[in-house]
Amino acid sequence: YTDGLNNHMLGNIPSSPYNLTVTPSVTTTYTILSITDGNCSVAQTGPSFTVTVKPRPQIYSMTVTNGGGYCEGGNGVEIGIDGSQQGIFYQLLIGGASTGFPLPGTGLPISFGLKTIPGVYQVRAWHPQTLCESIFTDSVIVNIFPSPDVNFTSDSACLGQPTKFHLTGSDISRIATWNWNFGDGFTATYTSPIEPSHLYPATGSYQVSLTVTDTNDCVKSFIHNVSVNELPVALFSHNAPMCVGDMVTFTDNSYSPGNNYLRQWHWDFGDGSDTLITWPNPPN
Repeated sequence: YTDGLNNHMLGNIPSSPYNLTVTPSVTTTYTILSITDGNCSVAQTGPSFTVTVKPRPQIYSMTVTNGGGYCEGGNGVEIGIDGSQQGIFYQLLIGGASTGFPLPGTGLPISFGLKTIPGVYQVRAWHPQTLCESIFTDSVIVNIFPSPDVNFTSDSACLGQPTKFHLTGSDISRIATWNWNFGDGFTATYTSPIEPSHLYPATGSYQVSLTVTDTNDCVKSFIHNVSVNELPVALFSHNAPMCVGDMVTFTDNSYSPGNNYLRQWHWDFGDGSDTLITWPNPPN
């Protein structure tokens, strides 16, 4: 028999009828040229039969935004294909299972929308009449970047003393930029994990914010209140003038503004002697 391009011989047929299996890559017509049994050989043309090969859907490349990664709490990434065929349907797969609804081809790139579930995504394309299908050879992986684990604390300070800020967390090394807002109109931006100090102009409570951006472009913000306390007022009186050798009595009139309390007194009597008094606990 012939397939139109080459002649083929099939021998040692065990019985009749005999089923011949062929798998052409394109539509092909097969024609019998001769038949030979144990005694005779007959040359003939025909019969012929045609095997129609229906094409599979064309394979396109998959696309994904941001390389497939998005930040925790974000909207996800957009998955699509860079082309499509009219009359073909496209189904997005995750882990081999269908997700979402199939989309009809338009002759243009198509999008499956934003996806938030991490995993390996592929595309299956099929023709609704012939049922011929193709599984795209490439795939995209969706990953969730965790929110950076960082924060900050601060030392309480008195007016005229700088407030020191301290960084905390396990992801300090992942941070690319640090944006500080000290709550009094002053800001600072760093590209390394600097622990800043800031001098406030007045007493009170200030709302300090820190916004960090990590190496995956994930952003996280923190807000803490910082207090700047008023300075204590040191006052005393005494019963001088007195005679030489007489005891001088000093009376402490010092106080702390607001809700604070005095916890330490350092007396310097001017003659080389001094006294340090410390209140052990906050007063009730």
